[in-house]
Amino acid sequence: MNGRFRISTQTIILVGTIVAVFVASLIFVNVNIPGERKLLQELELRESVFGKDSPQMIEPLSLLAIVYQISERYDKAEAVYERMLEIDRKHFGPESKETRGTLLSIANMTDLQGNVERGDALYAEALKIDRKLEQASAAELEGLKSKPMDALSPEEKQALAQGSYNKSNVGETLTRRIKAYREEGKRELAQQLERRKNKMGL
Repeated sequence: MNGRFRISTQTIILVGTIVAVFVASLIFVNVNIPGERKLLQELELRESVFGKDSPQMIEPLSLLAIVYQISERYDKAEAVYERMLEIDRKHFGPESKETRGTLLSIANMTDLQGNVERGDALYAEALKIDRKLEQASAAELEGLKSKPMDALSPEEKQALAQGSYNKSNVGETLTRRIKAYREEGKRELAQQLERRKNKMGL
């Protein structure tokens, strides 16, 4: 009788473990898949209200691109970033920080897919924007220096302290990505970015 009870208990524990693993897997799936689904629904809603080229589309598009990137669907992430780029160029300008940032995101996706030549071209385009932003930043800073400190906004004071409005630039982006890829064990990709950085003189 006791032997049967022990076997029955072990069976219950085994079944319980299997069920727990199954439920955990369902939770994991439900955390990821509905995230994509909800973002697609949000995009559809915003598009119906604001239009497909509205800046209101950028936030859910950015989140959707991250979802695709995390799940290593780089081609889908790249397509989402391409759509963001169109919005950035239209609403913020072809030489804006927003456009530069999205170009670098697309470049990252092309690098992860092994398209080195396109990655080089995208970084070169981002660097041209970077240089123009640096020139505009230098001119703005010269203007700020002539103003009394109590007349400056917190953002202007921070810009003076940092010496630039243009802190998030192409060189820093490459440095961060090289470090990240080395830590992830993606040595070839890190070396590729290192060569690109040297070639660009950054």
